[in-house]
Amino acid sequence: MKGIKKIHKGYKNILGRCETLCFSCRHSTNKFNACSWASRLEPVENWDAIKHDIIGQKMINRVMIDKKIESYFVVDCPVFERG
Repeated sequence: MKGIKKIHKGYKNILGRCETLCFSCRHSTNKFNACSWASRLEPVENWDAIKHDIIGQKMINRVMIDKKIESYFVVDCPVFERG
């Protein structure tokens, strides 16, 4: 994730930190007008995003197991609307 800050186009949250556009997009939380990523976990066509894996945890038989989860850091998106 270190390289993301270098190529990011300057979008920052209110604390000045770089973050994926999805965190500030109305389509990520609007169940009636959700984008393909928010509704089906399919990348949005023509977005500019960096694919990376994050490590999540899952409980199996009362044991926490690390699980690799595919994710994206979205830099530019054609359906982005602040909200």
